[in-house]
Amino acid sequence: MTSVLAICIALLYCISTDAICDSIGPGSVPENLRSFVDSLYPDASQIKWEKENDLWEAEICEEDGEVSILLDEMGSVIETETEIVPDALPRAVEESIKVHYPDTIIKEAEHVKSPEKEWYVVEVSDGFEILIDSVGNIFSEDDKTDDDTEESEDSHD
Repeated sequence: MTSVLAICIALLYCISTDAICDSIGPGSVPENLRSFVDSLYPDASQIKWEKENDLWEAEICEEDGEVSILLDEMGSVIETETEIVPDALPRAVEESIKVHYPDTIIKEAEHVKSPEKEWYVVEVSDGFEILIDSVGNIFSEDDKTDDDTEESEDSHD
């Protein structure tokens, strides 16, 4: 579970900061990865590729929302993140958030799958991003307001 959490945190950091991710044109993506993702999402309106160290990320735009797939060089899926509407969260997730964050509103949600585990990333109105499993166990939270403050301070330099 620790390795899954580490991968998730690294991916979220990469997505939120673009600090170490390089955007890649489709022609630079290995054919086996492009073919695999194209076969999963033949109707995708857009696929954006990024590379972080030895991992490849495909961000797929569909009518229903965005899907992000993290792959290794061999084409094995490390993790899949799918945007979902907050109403699609399992009842146990909603109830746990109401108990732990009673005065908050769920703003955004993602369903995350890895070979070992599934969980949800839930952004709530009071600035927290919560990692929670389908039965309502919270295993991580991040105060996004700290990130926003740091970003605005950095932009004034």
